[in-house]
Amino acid sequence: GIVDVIQNGFNGLLFEKGSWKDLAEKLKIVVENGDLRNKMGINARVMAVRKYSWYSIAKKVKKVYLRVLSQ
Repeated sequence: GIVDVIQNGFNGLLFEKGSWKDLAEKLKIVVENGDLRNKMGINARVMAVRKYSWYSIAKKVKKVYLRVLSQ
């Protein structure tokens, strides 16, 4: 789920499920803090490329195939 992808304060901000007040507080933080917003955006991009690029996924699939073939 989302908590497996988002690292709070590193590549996004998590808020309490169902809490519009918590969501509003987090949105306010993002809107008012350009440096934090940019840093989290960069971190999110780096993480996405590292974990979810076609190259990265292909390496993981190849690893699974090799493991299955060796059994």
